[in-house]
Amino acid sequence: MTFNPTANLAASTQYRGLVNVSARDDSDPGNAVGSPYTWTFTTGNVLDTEPPTIAGVTATPTTQVAGSPLNVSATVTDNVGVGGVWLEVQAPGGGATNASMARGPGDTYFLERAYSTVGIHQFTIWASDTSNLWNSAGGAFEVTPANVPTIEFAPPMSVDLGAPLNLTATVTHSVAIAEARLNFTDTEGVNRNVSMDSQGSSYWHVVPAQLRARSMSVFVWARGVDGNVNRTPVRTVSVQAPAGYVVLYGNTNSGWGFGPDNLSSPGPTVRVTLGATVNVLILSADRAPHNFYVDYDGDLVPDMNEPKTVDARDTGARITFVADREGTFSYRCEYHLSVMVGTLVVEPTPSAAGFPWLPVAVGILAVLLAVAAVVMIRRRKGGRPPRQD
Repeated sequence: MTFNPTANLAASTQYRGLVNVSARDDSDPGNAVGSPYTWTFTTGNVLDTEPPTIAGVTATPTTQVAGSPLNVSATVTDNVGVGGVWLEVQAPGGGATNASMARGPGDTYFLERAYSTVGIHQFTIWASDTSNLWNSAGGAFEVTPANVPTIEFAPPMSVDLGAPLNLTATVTHSVAIAEARLNFTDTEGVNRNVSMDSQGSSYWHVVPAQLRARSMSVFVWARGVDGNVNRTPVRTVSVQAPAGYVVLYGNTNSGWGFGPDNLSSPGPTVRVTLGATVNVLILSADRAPHNFYVDYDGDLVPDMNEPKTVDARDTGARITFVADREGTFSYRCEYHLSVMVGTLVVEPTPSAAGFPWLPVAVGILAVLLAVAAVVMIRRRKGGRPPRQD
């Protein structure tokens, strides 16, 4: 049972308490006390009128970098007993936190935590005693920007299919960089986190050539020797087929295809026009060595006058040639002749193919124009005939 007297009780005095039968408990509608209840108690020698004492208020350190721990402590005593101690911190620009302080050795109380907001933080230590008397004391500490690494990273917006991507960054720190890493998700959706090579403040990593025309996501993360870290925002690099190129994927067992998932043997037919400049990019779908050549004479051997790429394996291989002969030919990989084969059709130019009579017609028209010109000249030399009246 708890009761609150209407006035302070005298010290060193015996009192008698009485609960009569009109009292009821807190049930509904309330049970009455079966019989009156009395008891006695004696107050202490001294009436508690003194709130707790707070001394030795300290913030350690008084200036701390953002994200690092800072300890606020004080010595709290009371003539009867300390009920509790709390720390209230006002952040710069508004907002506050309030948390209980833990008891340390003797009469010390403390709270250690990290603060992220940069600026001056005002704080108040609140203490109460067992008589519900309160006291407070204040102080301040400063939070400075963390000494994080500085990262300059500007990847290209796009990269060609089959081309390796060399990603570079400039990473610095007021003391030294402990490590820098590149995190990237490739066009297959596989995420990798790799250590970057470095020389001085220059860091780099070469991302392998990609086989799909999709986007990659990349960012750089760095840690200083003091443990502080920083990272860049996620950037996107688009992997694109080079403009004006026929892209062919090769696989040892599946042949050729215009994509890594639609390979066949024989491969797709490539059609070009006589005299056209042909650009071809080949990619190794199985990361095995492949090349491309046009077998004009059908002897299954790449000859000196036949267009041929270097080998493609981890990177693509390109070739540019002029379709200088009309006809149907095979293109092949010289290492996998029977499986990696397709057809190249060099078609005649539209004028020659669609209008075979056009050259003859143009010649006839030219002759007729020449005859007409001769006739006109002769008429002009002869003059007009005399008029007959």
